[in-house]
Amino acid sequence: MTPNASSMRDFYRQHPELLCSPFVHSCPTAARLGTPVSLRGEGLLNLAEVKVARRVLDVGCGTGHLLAALASRAHSEKRQVELHGVDIENFLSPQAQLCVQHHAIDVNRESLPYDDESFEVVFCTEVCEHVVEQAVLVREIARVLCPNGSAICSSPSYLNAAGLCKAVLEGLRVYSRNTWAPFARWTPQQHEQMMTAGRLRRLLTEAGLSITTAVTFWHLDGLLPWLLLLPEQVCFGRHIHWLRNRIDRMLGDVLPTGLQCLVIAKRVAR
Repeated sequence: MTPNASSMRDFYRQHPELLCSPFVHSCPTAARLGTPVSLRGEGLLNLAEVKVARRVLDVGCGTGHLLAALASRAHSEKRQVELHGVDIENFLSPQAQLCVQHHAIDVNRESLPYDDESFEVVFCTEVCEHVVEQAVLVREIARVLCPNGSAICSSPSYLNAAGLCKAVLEGLRVYSRNTWAPFARWTPQQHEQMMTAGRLRRLLTEAGLSITTAVTFWHLDGLLPWLLLLPEQVCFGRHIHWLRNRIDRMLGDVLPTGLQCLVIAKRVAR
């Protein structure tokens, strides 16, 4: 199924809970599954490159909670930061509307509406899997990055049992092609390509960026995606939560089996 802007807009109007990044407090899945401590609850804002950035873009910004949190952090630190967001529609929360300059574009068909070397940081969290021309989008991100600027990208990673579920269920046409995802109790997505941490790294590298950080997490849910179908009091209960965090600490980046990956890449100055 190839997405179009109209169908994507309708899907996210019906499922606003899927607009959140796993790196913000407001994302129910992240709060329950337990994003790694270093990234939990706007933890991306603690990254050195974000703390000094003066112009920041969020591609696929959704409700804009990450940018709104950055605006609040910058205000408390008495520093100026210019915030921009793009998405297929303006889904910004009232708080984000006050601080984010938004452009509604379809990244499957349109270039980013910015000049070359415009931003010191570009976020692209949970977007690439929904885009058909992923390489084109990542090249656009590289284009608008300043020299020494950083792209901070994340996506689901399906090099695990969740990926096997996806392949089998879509192959048997239980789900339409490129729609299965384990989130929101296996709610069919409008468009969800098979991503892995390795693929995300390759996309960034082929766009001319240099990888500085790559992490995977939520290993338990990658290995046992059926957990996400259980009643919430079980799936997100104290004991499962403890086991989830324990397995993440044990596996870390030893195995690429996490359900979620984060890759940070820099545009090296020439």
